Amino acid sequence: MATVETYEPTWRKCDECEIAYFIGATLNPRNHQWRPIPLSLYPDAEGNFEIDWRQDLKEVWDADNNSLGVHPVVVYGVGIYRPHNPSHFLDDLHGEDRPRQRLHNFRLLMDEDD
Repeated sequence: MATVETYEPTWRKCDECEIAYFIGATLNPRNHQWRPIPLSLYPDAEGNFEIDWRQDLKEVWDADNNSLGVHPVVVYGVGIYRPHNPSHFLDDLHGEDRPRQRLHNFRLLMDEDD
């Protein structure tokens, strides 16, 4: 298993907009489970997430219950990363007649009340 000291986030290119993102792990305060959040670095904007290198890496799962592996914990506040557009990771886009196929992006879990 990777340790925090040797881990670099894996940057991916978004299928929708070609902007690089990485998956961070964030704690859902309602059910106390670790969830994925895609974060990007936007040079012209102020960020609001930062990687917390003091915490161990956490395993996160997508909405299809597939493991996305271990990822760094990210915390909300002041930082250099901003959330990547959530609609780029959903099957359905508002106004489209048919669902689109996700290629390399993961599916976000939008309903977390289970």
